[in-house]
Amino acid sequence: MVVVGYGAPELLERCLVSLRGAGRPRRSFEVVLLDNASPTPLRQTLTTPLDDSELSLEFVELAHNVGFGAACNHGARTARGRVVIFLNPDAEATAGALDALVDFLDADPQRGLVGGRTLSPEGHLDPRSCFGDPTLWSELCFATGLSTAFKDSRVFDRESLGWWGRDTPREVGVVTGCLLGVDRGVFLDELGGFPADVFMYGEDVILSRAARRAGYRPSMTPDATIVHVGGGTSTTVSKLLMVLRGKASIYRRGTGPVRRTASTVLLQAGVGLRAVQETATRSTDDRWRRAWSSRREWRTGWTAADVPPVVERVSA
Repeated sequence: MVVVGYGAPELLERCLVSLRGAGRPRRSFEVVLLDNASPTPLRQTLTTPLDDSELSLEFVELAHNVGFGAACNHGARTARGRVVIFLNPDAEATAGALDALVDFLDADPQRGLVGGRTLSPEGHLDPRSCFGDPTLWSELCFATGLSTAFKDSRVFDRESLGWWGRDTPREVGVVTGCLLGVDRGVFLDELGGFPADVFMYGEDVILSRAARRAGYRPSMTPDATIVHVGGGTSTTVSKLLMVLRGKASIYRRGTGPVRRTASTVLLQAGVGLRAVQETATRSTDDRWRRAWSSRREWRTGWTAADVPPVVERVSA
């Protein structure tokens, strides 16, 4: 199991407690916990012992914040298990969830990538554990505001899969990195891991597409349920800017120049539309206006120059 932490030690503590308690798998397992160069090193802020043999915990400190994907790749290479499970540091495993995830993968290895169901701390469904693969149609619906006006629509909001309550197993377009199980050899050797030049957001879309090209069928099971606080380590505006940059990074891969240009134009149009709506309604929430004014920063996506090399910090 790979958990990448960056700040927010109180949420990470709850994650580790769940793995020691009710969420502990019945299988033998290890936890590779990576500190992604937190502003205050997690070694100084965590109260959970980092030599906790009950968790079979291996703690890795990185010298630089290399983003989510590259840190996960390093964690997977460090791990020794047959199956690697990526779990967000602001998530808590529930009883039987991680075993159910592995069982689901073992029942049909051609699923390749498997995810589960996420709940909010209040027990409400959080649908962000999976979503539909972005298409030119879904991008057009975002650009024109149709995906917002007809939220959860099968026609106009296809990416959200909002009409489906995540209560039945099914194949999905994208399994997100919040909870993702995959054979370690498949992940590293066949799929090449997460794209190392995408700092954050969009890497799960790229991985899921690579899995489908390799003949796998990314899927989810409601039997693997976690509680996800969500957004614990990033502000609303900064997260939106990174999400938009991640979307732009997706367009750079696997599409021709015409589609790439069209997708980028539609993305900017959708942001511009929402910025105009914020201004027209005099909304105090100005995140879309700020995103529009920063469009030169995110519309070209992440590049390798945005991701530092993976170097482990040597403790003094």
